[in-house]
Amino acid sequence: AHAEMPFIFSMYPFSVGDIKNNNLQAVIVTDLELKAIATAILPEGIALSGRMNADIKTSGVLESPVIAGNILFSNGAFIHEESDTALKDIDMSATLDGETLHIESLKAQDKKNGKVIVKGKVGINKETMPVDLSILVDKLNPFRSTDLVSGNFSGDIVLSGDKKLYTVSGKIITDKISVTIPDRFNSAAPKLNIVKKDAKGTPAPNFMKNVKLDLKLVAEKQVFVRGHGLDAEFGGEIKVSGTLAAPLYNGTFKSKRGRYEEFGKRFDLNRALLRFQGAVPPSPYLDILAETNVQDITAQISISGNIEKLVVKLSSASNLPQDEVLSRILFGKNMTKISPFQAVQLTNTLRRLSGKGGSRFEPLSILRKTTGLDDLQVERDEDGEMTIGAGKYITDKVYLEARAGSGQSSSAAKVKIDLTPNIKAESKIGQDSKAGGGIFWQWDY
Repeated sequence: AHAEMPFIFSMYPFSVGDIKNNNLQAVIVTDLELKAIATAILPEGIALSGRMNADIKTSGVLESPVIAGNILFSNGAFIHEESDTALKDIDMSATLDGETLHIESLKAQDKKNGKVIVKGKVGINKETMPVDLSILVDKLNPFRSTDLVSGNFSGDIVLSGDKKLYTVSGKIITDKISVTIPDRFNSAAPKLNIVKKDAKGTPAPNFMKNVKLDLKLVAEKQVFVRGHGLDAEFGGEIKVSGTLAAPLYNGTFKSKRGRYEEFGKRFDLNRALLRFQGAVPPSPYLDILAETNVQDITAQISISGNIEKLVVKLSSASNLPQDEVLSRILFGKNMTKISPFQAVQLTNTLRRLSGKGGSRFEPLSILRKTTGLDDLQVERDEDGEMTIGAGKYITDKVYLEARAGSGQSSSAAKVKIDLTPNIKAESKIGQDSKAGGGIFWQWDY
């Protein structure tokens, strides 16, 4: 840094001239790594790194200087621990012109090919600090891990306003979202809220509290929720409101197709909802009711609660106890007629459902992930005939489904096409070369 400014100074009589209106000439040149500086400034859980080069010149009077220059930021990386998100390859080219920072190009990528592009201007006047930015998101998947949630997002977003209130508005369209249910229910170790004496917390920065959210998240389909026997596809909309410091999510995803398999049986989905009601976590919540007929009863299994702490309950239309319903499902007989070995098996199964037992092995899930299919299932009918089905989205609007089985006329291929959000076309051809099709109209309310 180098600066020059003339001023009048006298030892006798002692005086210093007014320097507010004196001409100022200053030059600031930087070439530095931001990691150490960002660690000291940003709150815990947020990390920023990268190289910043700047060449800034200041002129005019000290009271209201004129700032101009160029700023380059390269090889940047950003991590937000709480949301488990990260961006890399952050590059920015910007110019300073008076009291405005013009962002000519700001680009960032996720771990694959998704990207975000920002253009616009930011005021550096400390009194108002106006912002007007356009943000383009293209198939961005910012999640660092895929243990619970992964997905691609696209859309146009606008950040505008001034220091009093900023607003983030726009529409985000999902390409594909996968939500994985943990292998065991209610098994997470409780977190103790330990607070050191006289320790200060790390609240969200004030600017995040002044950023209002007005976003719509649209996912007509391909929101897959899988794990612990559930394999379902959802679709719907979510309204994102609140502030950047405390975002709120409200909306519901309804099941498009799906099934629940447990105890060697397939349950038909009677109701399947993925609800968002406020903050994440604890949202989203699952609300699922599945049924199957065993002997002379209709067995029901309900799955409810948030993704990390689901509750599974067994019941029946005739209000039988949970262990009695499970005995009918597992062994096809009531509890008074099962063997001691079967009684131990029943007890272990109840323990697993309550989160006190072991995990389960799901080979179909592993095979589906390996092949890249959107759906994979194996079914056995009452005669013992086996059928294997597989499904895949060819495009966003075309879904191909194929089934092959050992039974007569059990093999078929089906194509489903979304003509509009409410009108669908379906074509089917069987192994006997017989074909059929239809147009379907649907309205959700």
